Amino acid sequence: MNKFTRLSFPLFIIMFILPSLKAQIQEAKLESTLKEYHSIPKEVAYLHLNKTILLMGEQLGFSAYVVNKNDLKPSIETTNLYVQISNSAGEVVKEKMLLVKNGVASNTIQIDTSFTSGDYVLTGFTNWMRNFDEQNFFKGSFVVRDSNLDFKVNKDDLTEIDAQFLPESGHLLSDVTNTVGVVVKDKTGYGLPNAAVQIRDSRNRLLSDVALNRYGIGKFTLIPDPNEKYSAIVVFEGKEISVSFQTPVASEGIILSAVQRNKELRLVVNSNSASLPKIENKPYFLVIQNRKRIETIDIKFGDKKSIPVVLDLDYLASGMNIITLMDEACRPIAERLFFNYEGIPLREIQDPRLIEAQDSLAVRFLRNGADSSHLSVSILPQNSISNNSNHNIVSYTMLQPYLRGNIENGSWYFHEITEEKKYALDNLLITQGWSSYDWGAIFEKPLELKYRFENNIELTGYINKGSNRNRLRYLVHANSNNEPLFLDIPPGNGAFVFDGFRPLEGEELVISRIKDNDKLLPAGLAVQFSPQKIPYLSHHSKFLLQKNSEYSINGNLMTPVLPFEGQAEELKEVLLEIKIDKLLERERKLGIHSFGRIHVIKENEVPLYQTLAGYLKSKGLMVSEAGGSFSVNNKFAVAANESGSGASFGKPAPSKGMAVFLDGIRIVDQTMFHQYPLSSIDYIEINKHGLGEGITGGNGAIKIYSLLKSGTPARDRNRVQQFEIPLAYSSPKLFYVPRYENNHDEFFQKYGVIDWKPDLYAGVGEDVIFKIKKPEVDFQMIIEGFTTDGKLIYDVKTVSVGE
Repeated sequence: MNKFTRLSFPLFIIMFILPSLKAQIQEAKLESTLKEYHSIPKEVAYLHLNKTILLMGEQLGFSAYVVNKNDLKPSIETTNLYVQISNSAGEVVKEKMLLVKNGVASNTIQIDTSFTSGDYVLTGFTNWMRNFDEQNFFKGSFVVRDSNLDFKVNKDDLTEIDAQFLPESGHLLSDVTNTVGVVVKDKTGYGLPNAAVQIRDSRNRLLSDVALNRYGIGKFTLIPDPNEKYSAIVVFEGKEISVSFQTPVASEGIILSAVQRNKELRLVVNSNSASLPKIENKPYFLVIQNRKRIETIDIKFGDKKSIPVVLDLDYLASGMNIITLMDEACRPIAERLFFNYEGIPLREIQDPRLIEAQDSLAVRFLRNGADSSHLSVSILPQNSISNNSNHNIVSYTMLQPYLRGNIENGSWYFHEITEEKKYALDNLLITQGWSSYDWGAIFEKPLELKYRFENNIELTGYINKGSNRNRLRYLVHANSNNEPLFLDIPPGNGAFVFDGFRPLEGEELVISRIKDNDKLLPAGLAVQFSPQKIPYLSHHSKFLLQKNSEYSINGNLMTPVLPFEGQAEELKEVLLEIKIDKLLERERKLGIHSFGRIHVIKENEVPLYQTLAGYLKSKGLMVSEAGGSFSVNNKFAVAANESGSGASFGKPAPSKGMAVFLDGIRIVDQTMFHQYPLSSIDYIEINKHGLGEGITGGNGAIKIYSLLKSGTPARDRNRVQQFEIPLAYSSPKLFYVPRYENNHDEFFQKYGVIDWKPDLYAGVGEDVIFKIKKPEVDFQMIIEGFTTDGKLIYDVKTVSVGE
């Protein structure tokens, strides 16, 4: 460089500087384009299944986790998660829309008559994920079997194996040492474990003898000759099978190789003698992309055929690093994927503490770290063969979205991590070839974001042309997930839009128009809902069906007895959960035509609050019982009174207190409610604004229904307008543990379920605690989840009942 700059020929200097400036401009453009692409927020969905081999009549339980792709923190943008189950013919069998809160949702799906014995694919995605080519959505599989059948499966025909030979950076280059990944799979897409591959030339000379690992993956080196014809033989269980090895060999080009040595990643950009005259003066860029940053490194060959680059693992971000060699036109030449295990964001779960109490077992996990956590735990017999998921939350969120192909048992690479597993994962990445990025879409045309983040259900209300446009106010009545909502429409508007509507299946949209005297009339609207149906995910991703296993059992199979409602009395915890589920359903039904929020009194709330006053305080109301009196106020109305504001939209005028009704009759003298026992109340309707109740003052109303005279009060249907909701959120379904005739035989230990805990939460500094029925066999707990600060949780704890 100094020799050139000292020359005094201006023309030569210009000829030298111009290409350099052009390269700098191109490098800046390259970085800018990539940074713009990565600045678009992306999220990844993962579903933790309670097991993957299910019997007819059982329930599939699952917890969904949606995280930001870059920092792995819970996604707060997404509220709608779509879940679909398809059969082997691609037909949708079941589908649901789930309400996601703080990145978490859960549900159950009954394996009912909609299913037959066979393989099924479970897909989970958000509307926003439909914008991207990467597999940010979830796709997994499970199998359904008849519980009274022998499941023995014949071994696959080895004549249908698929052997793939994949150069490390995407292609073979002659006269240079190439690393070639090899993967041998059976017809279902699973690797042949511990097979061997022999590589021979046209004279049958052995060039390489490769031992494959448990997933049929290995690698070898080769200096390929473009004029040579190579052959390969797979050796498996004493059999030799000839396979095709016809990977093209380029006479000119550039390849990229990588190897980890201690805490360094050593890269080499290689070319050959035939290519050097064409590339020696051209600029190339080595682009490194990961979750944290984008870096570019200038590559200039000059008279060298090999350019080494050394990167410190502490500098690279943990997780996937995509290393791409690009030319001056931003065209990718070669690519290598590398997974950095250093600093993986995993949150450790310590061994559980177990406390026995009669026939139950309390489980307590001690957590390290001061962040809060969301967890799900599948509790299965230790010898269970019913959990064959190819992924856990770590492998799916940190690995799968960056690849085009499948991963067999991705969980293995992140459980009890060893150097062997790191080496095996690197071999896997060599066989994956290029990353999931669509380079053409990134550089040739801007990404078109057709699909938006969804904030619950969006409603568009179209106002009747004959309505008074001067002042229009509407009341959207409460439902299970929404408080009453008041809308003030500015004059002259023919339509309005609001989102945040969260109805459950079976509920209706109920809207009234509020007159100037606070009386209610039917809304007189036409309403459009968005979304109206489960959207279509047009992404043809690859996936693995459940691996063939030996399902046969000696002796007679025992069909599990499933606790449908009336059969659950033996399990006290299950009985309690069923009762709570019925109460929630009752609250929804009572609230369909209510102007306030329905609260059915639960058994455990009676000893907790004891009196009406204590219960109302827990709902955010201000209650006074001074001197034997009783009065209740809405905090919002009190705030309005103190600020001196009068009656206005969303802020009612103050009054002496909320009106109180008992069994449909307004009680003027409220002293009778002093220390009123909560045990005599069936349910309460709290209407904080009082609209629709025929009262003035705007401080709201409380309607109490006693156990003696409870029942849904008659409603004036002429005051509301009702709409059927085309797509609502799936109601939370409880998981019922099947009862088995035998809780320790061979059938139970292979296929049985001990329990499933989908919605475990631990706040800052808290431990995770739950209770299960005491197992009769050794068992395992598969734990998955995340923390609010971006740590992933995966562990498997085994427990011996004899300890």
